[in-house]
Amino acid sequence: MQYFIYMTDPKSILKGMIQRLIAFLFVALSVTALAAGISWAEDNHIKIGVLASRGPQQCLKRWKPTADYLTRKIYPEKFVIVPIDYKNVYSTVEKESIDFILVNPSIYVDLEYRYGVSRIATLKQWQHYGGDYAKYGGVIFCKKIRDDIRNLHDLKGKTFMAVDKTSFGGWRMVWRELKEKGIDPAVDFKELRFGGNEDAVVFAVKDGTIDAGTVRSNTLETMDAEGKIFLENFYVINKQGGVNSEVPFLSSTRVYPEWPFAKVRHTSDAVAEKVATALLEIPPDSLAALYAQCAGWTIPLNYQSVHECLKELKIGPYKNLGKITLSDVVRTYWHVILVISILFLVMAGSTIIILNLNRNINASHLKLQTEMDEHKQAEEALRESELKYRTLFESTPDAIMMLNKDGFFDCNASTLKIFNCSSKKEFVNCHPGELSPPEQPEGQDSFIAADEHIEKAFAEGSDFYEWMHQRKDGAVFPAEVLLSRFELGGRMVLQALVREVTERKRAEEQIHTLTQQLMKVQEEERQKISRDLHDHVAQDLSTLRIGCDTLFDNQPKVSPEIKQRVSKFLKLLQGTIVAVRDMAYDLRPPGLDQLGLVRTVFQYCEDFSDRNGVSVDFYSAGVNGLRLDFDTEINLYRLIQEALNNIRKHADASQVAIRLISSFPNIILRMEDDGRGFDIKERLVTALTEKRMGLQNMAERVNLLQGKMRIQSRPKEGTKILIEVPYKEAKSGSKEEHLDH
Repeated sequence: MQYFIYMTDPKSILKGMIQRLIAFLFVALSVTALAAGISWAEDNHIKIGVLASRGPQQCLKRWKPTADYLTRKIYPEKFVIVPIDYKNVYSTVEKESIDFILVNPSIYVDLEYRYGVSRIATLKQWQHYGGDYAKYGGVIFCKKIRDDIRNLHDLKGKTFMAVDKTSFGGWRMVWRELKEKGIDPAVDFKELRFGGNEDAVVFAVKDGTIDAGTVRSNTLETMDAEGKIFLENFYVINKQGGVNSEVPFLSSTRVYPEWPFAKVRHTSDAVAEKVATALLEIPPDSLAALYAQCAGWTIPLNYQSVHECLKELKIGPYKNLGKITLSDVVRTYWHVILVISILFLVMAGSTIIILNLNRNINASHLKLQTEMDEHKQAEEALRESELKYRTLFESTPDAIMMLNKDGFFDCNASTLKIFNCSSKKEFVNCHPGELSPPEQPEGQDSFIAADEHIEKAFAEGSDFYEWMHQRKDGAVFPAEVLLSRFELGGRMVLQALVREVTERKRAEEQIHTLTQQLMKVQEEERQKISRDLHDHVAQDLSTLRIGCDTLFDNQPKVSPEIKQRVSKFLKLLQGTIVAVRDMAYDLRPPGLDQLGLVRTVFQYCEDFSDRNGVSVDFYSAGVNGLRLDFDTEINLYRLIQEALNNIRKHADASQVAIRLISSFPNIILRMEDDGRGFDIKERLVTALTEKRMGLQNMAERVNLLQGKMRIQSRPKEGTKILIEVPYKEAKSGSKEEHLDH
């Protein structure tokens, strides 16, 4: 049975209801206008065609305020929005049914080639982490529970859905990445479908009717913000984006310039100039920008990267790329043919000149001899350098291997010793996956993971990572691997430096175990002190208060001054009782054993809100019925307690949202405030000097639970903390035995 607790500000509820009512009325009016047969625009209106990647209703809702803004800025012209689906983009432009068009970059490049449309501005996308971005990519995703899909090669034999064949972020960007990995969607996918719009693709993956899909970046974040999905329920394949990347959206591809706003060939330059100026002046906080979910517009970007993508895929303007005819050769290289003809005539005269050049051969021969001597000296220096390298290569205690894409072709003596190989002949031509267990600790296939690291090192020059190796006798051991690219004999090869870290890992595990035991002992001592304070000190103080309160019963002759002093002492005594009980509660809340984690946290949030004047919205799903082990339960409580204390001391926040959700096999804790925020890198540097160890303590607790913690914060933009810890069920009687030690 799931247990839900809601703590919501009534003002927030009223505000949300008003916003949803406005959106509903806007969509209802748009649908009514369509059903009544109202024309999109009169002949004298300026029509802006927009590719409706999420459907016509969503398109009108998003872009009509921009048309209204242009109408106000460029009076007396009237601008209207014309939603266009993927099938009708080309025919609409060809018939000159619109004056301007807003489409994805790949369709724009094709329209520019076919019909001469020209861009006048580029969209700047807004992102809730802050900042505006004029680039975007495509994201490949599946349900998070699909453990069989973790990289691009896992998509083979799976069903896959994209938005449309002409969608750039929703298909063509991803198609290019798949092609570069040697994956042919038409052959390798079990089935390839096109959903027609981005929402349909996301819902198909969410409902499990499709194994994986692709949409443009920021679609998942937008639908999560709209409440249509939960972002944590999805897994991003070939993940490349994020908060610290070139664009902060989840992405699986390289990035390209955003959608261009372009004028159709028949549109006058004067009108286009006014529209471009008005677009560049749109404030990021205007109604037009807010409805468009963007930060405004910028000058037209360079779309060469889009051309390169279409050229590699041989689509759009490049679909006939590589097909050569005689007329193409003459038309393209007529000047080269002319030059060759002239050169042929010149060659006859050049023969005479060549005969005269023979007179200089003797002098050139002497110069060549000098250069040969210098070359011999360089070869000698090279041989000496190679000897020094070979000496270092063979004497180092770490394993050093040379490899190319076919496998190892050389190694030092330490390599043979570490891997228990009898000779280099036994070692060379092996694939790195053959020197590894079938799977790495994260569940990746060793052969596939090794190939990915090799490809990365060849592409970027180096790669450093941890790896589980296996000796010839079957024993496995942890190691650190550094791959470095360099040129050898005119071809690029890799040098692999492998260092065994078994002892270091064992020491780290011992430290982890000791730290965990220390925290357990600390919690036991806290509980013992808490019980003593609650059962003895607080009870004795309460008895003392009752005695003082009844001290002068049946004694009417006691002076008012003495009664007044005793009354003051009673108030002081009551405050002491409350302080002692609060101290006992902070050390170890008794409700944690009696009421469980969820009710105890709920009560703590209410008390925190009353004491500090901060609104705390706590929500729990699927946790109340779980039997969590002692370590998980107490540390989750401490994490929430530490986070709220940090907010009280440093954040200056007015609202806090806490979400505690069971999402098997993890427990997810998400905390967000609207406080002043901070620079994460700067805080990590100054934390020790300023003795602000709250976040460090939280990170240590999460590490002890073998979980993950991610912090998102910027100055004046609040703070978000996302924690995932593995679910561990309490063993029968484990908590009682642990506490009675």
